[in-house]
Amino acid sequence: MTDRSRPAGFALVLSILGVVLVGALIVATHVAVGLEHRAAAAGVDRQRAFAMSEYALWSAVAEWDAANSALPPGASRRRIIRATRDSAELTVIRLSGEMFWLVADARVGEARRRTGLNVRAVTDSAGARYEPVRRSWLEIH
Repeated sequence: MTDRSRPAGFALVLSILGVVLVGALIVATHVAVGLEHRAAAAGVDRQRAFAMSEYALWSAVAEWDAANSALPPGASRRRIIRATRDSAELTVIRLSGEMFWLVADARVGEARRRTGLNVRAVTDSAGARYEPVRRSWLEIH
């Protein structure tokens, strides 16, 4: 003799609910992984943009362009610094006879990083050399 206290199809309803729940968990996991991936990629882009802006600043100081020294006080000059697949726009502003302000603006993907640095011209018997002013580095947002 069979027990008819349970309605017919109860097991089918429970299994359909189980499949729906498992499907919802899979979709939620997929969305969470996609968000994590985008956040990690954005972090990498921010680091690459920061590294590129730093590279532009320090390479401009290390390989000083004579055209920068020919600028009159208050004038500026822009150029693009490239490294591998990234680039930064470097702006050199002559503040006075011996002081310069360098700003590097790098963009990688959606990330943008700007850094700045004061550079001083030091002239002695060996000629002119250009060196960063201590504690003048700045991250600009």
